[in-house]
Amino acid sequence: MGRKMEWDGRVIEWAENDSVVWQAISGTPEAMRMKAANRVKKEGDGTRYSLEVEYRPPYSILGRIMDLITIKRNIRKTAQHSTQNLKRILEQF
Repeated sequence: MGRKMEWDGRVIEWAENDSVVWQAISGTPEAMRMKAANRVKKEGDGTRYSLEVEYRPPYSILGRIMDLITIKRNIRKTAQHSTQNLKRILEQF
């Protein structure tokens, strides 16, 4: 959300050559029950990567209002930035 955060995650699902799912176990992402699924799928001569992020804002109605105003947009922007960085790194090989 425009600031640096440190947190820990735990891998809760692993499917070789298919997906890795992690869940936050500390920090703000844990309070939001954040979970992310990273998936890969062979597609033609390449590979398609997808990232699905699930979370639940805390604080009931206030959390839902904050989600509409800022949280969802910031998470989407951060996920896009992360996947672009991953793409850039992988294309260097």
